[in-house]
Amino acid sequence: MPGVIRRHAVPTPFRGAHGPLLFLAALLLGVVGRPGDVRSQEPGGVVTGTVVDSTTMRPLPDAAVFLWNTPYRTATDSAGRFLITGIPPGSYSLVFFHQRLGELGISAGPRTIQMGSVDTTTVALAIPSAHTLEATQCAFEVEVDGVAVGQILDGPSGLPLPGARVRFDWADEGGTIVGRDVRTDASGWFRACDLPRDRVVSVTSDFLDRSTLRREIQLAGGAAFIDLPMARLELTDVEGRLVDAESGEGISDATLHLRGTGFRTTSGASGRFRFRDVQPGHYTLRSEHLAYGVRDDGLDLGSGQTVQLEVQLAQRPIELPPVTVTVEASSATERAMGGTVITPAMVEEVRGHSRDLMDLLQNQNLSGLVIRRQAGNTCIGFNTGQVRITHRGGCVPAVLFIDNVRAADPRMAIDIPAEVVDRIILYRPIEAGNLFGLGSGNGVVMVFTKRR
Repeated sequence: MPGVIRRHAVPTPFRGAHGPLLFLAALLLGVVGRPGDVRSQEPGGVVTGTVVDSTTMRPLPDAAVFLWNTPYRTATDSAGRFLITGIPPGSYSLVFFHQRLGELGISAGPRTIQMGSVDTTTVALAIPSAHTLEATQCAFEVEVDGVAVGQILDGPSGLPLPGARVRFDWADEGGTIVGRDVRTDASGWFRACDLPRDRVVSVTSDFLDRSTLRREIQLAGGAAFIDLPMARLELTDVEGRLVDAESGEGISDATLHLRGTGFRTTSGASGRFRFRDVQPGHYTLRSEHLAYGVRDDGLDLGSGQTVQLEVQLAQRPIELPPVTVTVEASSATERAMGGTVITPAMVEEVRGHSRDLMDLLQNQNLSGLVIRRQAGNTCIGFNTGQVRITHRGGCVPAVLFIDNVRAADPRMAIDIPAEVVDRIILYRPIEAGNLFGLGSGNGVVMVFTKRR
């Protein structure tokens, strides 16, 4: 279901003084080995894998990797790879330490592995992502319910915006709109720890004369990670007509409202309705009529537009076409409906040392973006809350669009030469579910090429 965030099992990082103390204790106990230090070369099980810093999406060299309470230990090489051999059969706790953990004040937590006499086990270890680290802070708050975490960025420059207001709104059981404001910190990060799990929550943000597109999230799974780019947006007008699906006649006296907001109206004699000065973004338009029942339609509103709608209702169950949307007086500035925007200037900055689309994305150093370039495993995807890297090691591919056309073979599409790419928009799985529906896979990557 679009907008539903499902909970995954993630090793709990411990913040505060515990991370550095655990690291210091490991040093004093002598369990942290030097690079290449493998205690046993005798026949037995093998553990191999990689360690990644998910806050920077780079391999972590010189990380001490060891089996707790055993002499089996080693350290990662310059590519973050490690290898431990000669391990007797049994159950072990695989742990890693690095100076970076001490700087962040966390512990990544142990991984339990089962070893047979000749097993080879591959494990992907990682420092939790910045989103996950921020979300864990809610554990120290008095009340924790639904959690929303993210970063507010300036759209054109991509720089974080401190002190921006982030607004959460939802309707209570009586239909009254309830709101909560939080502010971003010095690095543009925000978190809200007490949002309802059983309500659709809208998210907006503003900073001086700029704002973000409205989002809708649902916290049934407990947490949502949201990055919001800022831009100068203009309010939008919505004009529409409610009609009978069979006869085409207008339906009067129907109640229409944008769910989770105070925008509510009644259709006139010809079925016409109107909403003025609506914040751009994603909405759910709800239509209610005694004879036609209730219908919900997703609605994406751009900046500075007059949007014309035709909504068809039926008195008996029939297959209905989607809402027909036409746009008048579109804003001259093209706006992305959310997502992380890699602007032409950002592409140009790294184009000189990039061969293809994968290099362009790799050189952006974006948190949460997973890029694999290996034989038989070339992939671009997303890491949500550390789950995919820590537990699967592989890469679940995102859906790729080239100039608004879905790529039939994503593996070929990601080999697009860097010189033809104009800009890129990245939608994380949560965002993609809201905008693209269930076919969005593990996020969406939209690539726009240069116009000739």
